Amino acid sequence: MSNEKRIKIYTQQAINRLKKITFNKKVILGWDGFVDNVWHLVEERNSATDYQIMESMLTLNQRIKEVAGGGLSTEILKKDQRAGGFSANTGRVLGKLGIDTTLISLFGDKKINKRFSNLVEMTEVISLGDPCIAHIFEFADGKLMFPANQNIRNMDWEKIKNKVGLAKLIDLIEEADLIGLGYWANMPYYHTICKGIKKEVGPKLSRKSRQLFMDFGNVKKRSAQDLAFICSSLSQLEEYFKLTLSFNRSELLDTAKALGIVTEHIKMELVEILDKVREKTRISNVVVHTNRFAASSNQEGIKILKQPYCENPVVTTGAGDTFNGGYILGLLCSNQAEGRLAIASGTAGYFIRNGIPPSREELISFLIEYPSYFNKQGVVE
Repeated sequence: MSNEKRIKIYTQQAINRLKKITFNKKVILGWDGFVDNVWHLVEERNSATDYQIMESMLTLNQRIKEVAGGGLSTEILKKDQRAGGFSANTGRVLGKLGIDTTLISLFGDKKINKRFSNLVEMTEVISLGDPCIAHIFEFADGKLMFPANQNIRNMDWEKIKNKVGLAKLIDLIEEADLIGLGYWANMPYYHTICKGIKKEVGPKLSRKSRQLFMDFGNVKKRSAQDLAFICSSLSQLEEYFKLTLSFNRSELLDTAKALGIVTEHIKMELVEILDKVREKTRISNVVVHTNRFAASSNQEGIKILKQPYCENPVVTTGAGDTFNGGYILGLLCSNQAEGRLAIASGTAGYFIRNGIPPSREELISFLIEYPSYFNKQGVVE
């Protein structure tokens, strides 16, 4: 099947599901919360009003190389300040799409931080404490993120249980159709949360079908041993949930290296690596998203959907979490792997071109036009 035909089939499957379903599912997301300070770098300034934004990360890379051993001063301009992190970014998507969502996250200790006020309007919020702060430098070809994780670093099962209450946690998860958790990489005690859910929550749940969606985050900061350990232990949760692991390209490669799937002597295509990670972890479903395609591996096999590249995105920060939000919607409303990829890719594609996540109607309209975006950049490969 040609890529062009595959794209039309996948997107039509997604459109059909989105038009027919009633959104009566419940989702819980946890555990982080960030206030993102988003910046541009100034490449050249000629006057107070005449300046040029640094468009490429490679320009900064070259300047750093040139002053290695010395120092570099680069002017920054505030672009935006917004709610960020897995819970806020993914919750914003689900709230806009009309999904009943509860966020158990770091949104404010004494009161909810004003940057999360729009989330309070569209979701239920249970705050675990004050949010973390992140500084993000955006370029046309990527971004640099510098999070200060002190408020999430010591989060563990006991803190969550004591803040929310075990009985309430059990009730919330009992009612939920899907639980979404991120980012393992920022939380050294994440394994205690997985263990707590398995031992103290799982046995109290009814046997209805539930999904557990996880995004590890930036795994480069964690050791290969830690990464291999969490991967090997997650399959135990399959007793109570059907698991999905979501990766970007870099996270998937790092995970594959930690699991011994990829070495300097073993090379393979990204989708083959994805399939090997699923086999090694014994998890139901794994998905990877890049700026060119998305793919999933599960019992149905490997499915791939090409994505139209966006040369001039309005925003890139939060695009991965927006893909996650779309994929979560796909897990809730479609039993077809192809349709899930299309819903997720369409949600992220709309976001980077418009700066906000889509409503259901806007997502359907975007997916109807989805194949035409390839024509704007050339023939589909």
